[in-house]
Amino acid sequence: MKVLFWNVNKNDCTSYICDLAMEMDLDVVILCENREAQEGHTLRQLQSRVSKNFFEADQFSPSPRRFQVFGKDRRSGLQEKASFKRCNIHNFRGCSSGDILVALVHGADPRNYDIQHRNGYFSQALNNINSHLAAVDSQRLIVLGDFNLNPFDTGVAGVKGFNANMSKSCVRLKTRTFLDEKHDFYYNPMWSLLGDNSPGPPGTIYDTSSQGAYGWNMFDQVLIHHSLLNIFDGVKIVTQTEKLNFQTSVGLPDGKISDHFPIIVTLKGFS
Repeated sequence: MKVLFWNVNKNDCTSYICDLAMEMDLDVVILCENREAQEGHTLRQLQSRVSKNFFEADQFSPSPRRFQVFGKDRRSGLQEKASFKRCNIHNFRGCSSGDILVALVHGADPRNYDIQHRNGYFSQALNNINSHLAAVDSQRLIVLGDFNLNPFDTGVAGVKGFNANMSKSCVRLKTRTFLDEKHDFYYNPMWSLLGDNSPGPPGTIYDTSSQGAYGWNMFDQVLIHHSLLNIFDGVKIVTQTEKLNFQTSVGLPDGKISDHFPIIVTLKGFS
């Protein structure tokens, strides 16, 4: 299963999304801030240009959507199960080892919130997510989205955040203990894509504002709960395809399209 996540930065990127879906043979398309596309436009274009089987996941709450989720096969059972501030949880069916949950997160933005508040949001989001996991008696979770944090920030890597580690060998230990309390490990593969020695760009967004201390940032991330390491097959930052180019002449995200590069997460064990 190939899953696209893309913060399109309020631009109508429908044409690019359809081309990506065709070229990359995407199974699930997840968009954040797809506000400029008219209601139903993206779905209609996916159905007419890519596959008539595309559908939009049912919505849990009546509030305006921060995320839009489109699937190519209804057997995947894509359905929103919970909605919190800047976070939605969806159910995915079809994995040979059982259903999984995907928490979509859009962290507090650096233009309006300093790093302490952005880390603090993740503590709040984690509490909401854990409450839902307890209610459905499952830990089979993938977290995906625009975190507006880097992999090394405490909201992501800290023990009181998502406790997301860069190493599978560490994550296979399942938990680490802090003040006599165990905390589940998540695997964060985005560490391996940071910097010049990675196979792609140094990050997913480039920011030189007062909040962009590093220039390149890895704000778009995927975290894998330790129980799902066996179904994770990789993640890629997409800068171009055979027909598309999402970067400027100097390799930065082309803001005329989006200030974020899309990422594609591949999961195995789905029929």
